[in-house]
Amino acid sequence: MRPVGGWNRPDDLSAPVVTGATARSDDVRAYVNQAPALSLAGLLNAAGLYAPPLLITTFFGLADAGQFGLAQRVVAIPVALLGQATAQVYLGWLSENKRSGQFGALRALTKATRLLLLAAVPMGLIVLVASPSAFPLLFGERWGVAGSMAAALSINLAAQLVAAPVSQTLIVLGHARLQLAWDAGRFTLVVGSLLACVHFEVGVVATVWTFSLASAVAYVLSWGLSRWAAVVEHRSAPVPQP
Repeated sequence: MRPVGGWNRPDDLSAPVVTGATARSDDVRAYVNQAPALSLAGLLNAAGLYAPPLLITTFFGLADAGQFGLAQRVVAIPVALLGQATAQVYLGWLSENKRSGQFGALRALTKATRLLLLAAVPMGLIVLVASPSAFPLLFGERWGVAGSMAAALSINLAAQLVAAPVSQTLIVLGHARLQLAWDAGRFTLVVGSLLACVHFEVGVVATVWTFSLASAVAYVLSWGLSRWAAVVEHRSAPVPQP
């Protein structure tokens, strides 16, 4: 008979009993051990988000920075509405499965990715095609550059909308250092792409295209790391006894 709150399979009579209190204690210790890496990852994540507008302001001026800011805010709406809602549902389901000793991360990740792709691809295409003409109509002719920037950001939008909601997979499954490595890599890739454009005197819209592509590559890598962690967990699942 399975102990209340335990993680043991009913047929695994030789394994030590893991009570709910013990499981929670193990979870607490695991997250405490990950805390330094998660703290640094959070700082790098914030730096990666705030660095682009600061660099554009520094090297291209306030006018172009304002155009970029509007483009970012508009493109961020789908991520905020759909991405965050999906992330909350996914994280809750994944955490509950982790606490109960189930091994369903790969299945959950695959299902969430399929649903997110159905939304991300059409949204990205709409922003890409419609933004250059829609921005002047909605905000005035002087915001035409923002429309071109929003079109450039459509690539990053689609990648972020798929990868960001499932990015907590690494943390929940205990790969905080890998998450830290990704945040460091994303920061380096994004800042490096912007500085390279400045060095080669690329125009501001082309610079935003370069930034969008670099950020999209980072999000694709994030999704790949999340899937790797889910596959590792899936392979470590106990084989059901006949």
